[in-house]
Amino acid sequence: MNKPIVGQKLSAGIIGAGEVVSKAHLPVLLAMEDISVAWVADQDERRAKQLSDSYKVKWLPLPKQLSGLPHTDIVLLAVPYGARPPYYEVLRDRGSALYVEKPISRSADELRRLCALFSPWSLGIGLQRRSWGQVQLLKQLVQTSVFGRLNRIEFRFGGSAIVTSGKSFVSDTKLAGGGILFEHGIHGLDLALYIAGANSAHSYKVKTIIDKGFDVHSQGQVSLKSAAGEFVLDFKISWISEMQEGLLFVFDQACVDMSVVQPRLLLKTKQGKTVISLLEPGSIYPLTGFQTLWQYWRDFLAGVRTKTVNYTSASSAILTTDLLEQIYARGVIE
Repeated sequence: MNKPIVGQKLSAGIIGAGEVVSKAHLPVLLAMEDISVAWVADQDERRAKQLSDSYKVKWLPLPKQLSGLPHTDIVLLAVPYGARPPYYEVLRDRGSALYVEKPISRSADELRRLCALFSPWSLGIGLQRRSWGQVQLLKQLVQTSVFGRLNRIEFRFGGSAIVTSGKSFVSDTKLAGGGILFEHGIHGLDLALYIAGANSAHSYKVKTIIDKGFDVHSQGQVSLKSAAGEFVLDFKISWISEMQEGLLFVFDQACVDMSVVQPRLLLKTKQGKTVISLLEPGSIYPLTGFQTLWQYWRDFLAGVRTKTVNYTSASSAILTTDLLEQIYARGVIE
């Protein structure tokens, strides 16, 4: 039972047929030789049928009793946050590995309870930007102190033109779980913690604006600690103000500017002048969104096969979730 799963092809079932599945996960999984997509199911049967027709995969109507879902080695759970608890209850005793799209939790304790339901290596979270080539390169630069000690990180994301891509659950706070911070900003916050190797986070001077149950603006500072010392994360995430998006890492001797939406890693002086691009053509992998997601799935499956925890495991996101919880605790309803 505890032996590694080596060599055999793994079956995958997909719960949820929305955009993140149709435009990202399903194409990537179908491109993997050691994964077989057994079925896809969605509460909206029309959407599941459309996905089935487009990709030539089997679709299933969701059974009234979720225990009726066929067993697969892997399950991708890509339904809204508030709709997931019944699936956790059914899947916890199946022995299937579970990959859950982010966001996964509103509190650190909630995530710990969820992690306790599954083997540590069998529960993954969709924070796939961690595997992005420029993220891995910047993480190495921090670890090796190439530009001196890390003193500060600035994260900016959003703008008044941001829309919610027509997602049907965004009008229901119980289903969505949150707004721009929960749905989008989590990626940048997680990357700041992951790249810096942070092991604790304490937020202060935080203001989060809540409108009709959804966070629409959040900004503040976070005191972070890592094995290398203490530094500050300054963040601003908003649907109501314009800003240049990205992560800026401020070291003793230079700054590194990283985009969170496209491949861009620029070395800058402390005065903000660009010195050189750190991403030369062909010098880094994974580069594209599909490559990044493919690598993340590859590393998650490696953990499943060898029964080992790695950076794709849900337990690795507890600090990120704890920071989200701290930010939400300082919400202001307007």
